[in-house]
Amino acid sequence: MKKFKTTSYIIWGILAFTAILAFLIPLIIFVPR
Repeated sequence: MKKFKTTSYIIWGILAFTAILAFLIPLIIFVPR
């Protein structure tokens, strides 16, 4: 049970990280410096 919970936390972490990257990359590319 504990192992399953840890795995789900890892999966959610990866999803959140991917969503943040998908949001930040266009900002980094398109925002003029």
